Amino acid sequence: YSHPRTTNQHHKHTNFGCPNAPTMNSSQESDKQQTVKTSSKKDRIREALIAMAQNRFEQQQKQQQLKASQESTNSSSSCVKLVAPISPTPKSVITSIISMLNLSSKSLLLDLGCGDGRWVISAAVECKCRCIGCDVDDERLALARQAVK
Repeated sequence: YSHPRTTNQHHKHTNFGCPNAPTMNSSQESDKQQTVKTSSKKDRIREALIAMAQNRFEQQQKQQQLKASQESTNSSSSCVKLVAPISPTPKSVITSIISMLNLSSKSLLLDLGCGDGRWVISAAVECKCRCIGCDVDDERLALARQAVK
């Protein structure tokens, strides 16, 4: 047995006394290393996206806190604590998913957490169905009402 790093020949690695253990030749080993590099690239991308989302969420929370502190003098204003980042769905995604829902003019679509209303507005326009959008954020509901007009 020669150590794999000391020869350029394609040979099988030892199975260390396990007769049924699978073995890898050097080309399989390089494929495995490539897979590790690819998955680590995917991991880095995932980590970067998560960090970006966390940063965006923190910025939105700060804006919400600033707004709440400015409105604290008005006792009738509603203050909603932001618990998830606002992440508007792209129009192309909405269009493709709404077509899969098989909505008709007899359907009722209820969107809890409707935000700016893009889902219910698209469904009403494309499918002529009745729609109800609910959200705890008055500012997002105002955007939805403006979009309906």
